[in-house]
Amino acid sequence: PGQRDARRREEWLLRSVPHVLAGLGVPADRHTLTLRLYLLEIAARYVDGLASGHAPDLRRRTTWVLTLLERLLAQRPIVSGGTR
Repeated sequence: PGQRDARRREEWLLRSVPHVLAGLGVPADRHTLTLRLYLLEIAARYVDGLASGHAPDLRRRTTWVLTLLERLLAQRPIVSGGTR
């Protein structure tokens, strides 16, 4: 159940990217890059939080963000209008 819920949240996030970024004025050809940079920033914050001894729940979140970022970097664009 935990992995299934994480996968559903991931799919929701990826489906929402074009709409959210378009609403912020980000051109479609920059969606993939913007998503990757966002995930990288979040991962850096989570790692910093782990190093500071914050909530153990952060370890799971950090793993999820880094895994998603790694997959995105290894794939062709998965967000409509994005570039590699």
